[in-house]
Amino acid sequence: MTRRLGDIRQYFPASVVRVIQQDAIERLNLRQLLLEPELLEAVEADIHLVATLISVKNVIPSRTRDTVRQVVANSY
Repeated sequence: MTRRLGDIRQYFPASVVRVIQQDAIERLNLRQLLLEPELLEAVEADIHLVATLISVKNVIPSRTRDTVRQVVANSY
């Protein structure tokens, strides 16, 4: 998944990448992937991603929390 996001980012503008990410998270129910620090480091931060992270905050593993904080900080 991380490699695919890199490929998408190479060919499309950030606004399109955010739409693709959000669609994948919602339609394919990929919220579990957001608990992986490697994936979080590769995504484009936006308000929808932050809202999704907040909705799963109680199940975020401790090894991923620092990455989540960075993503949230970078979304502003």
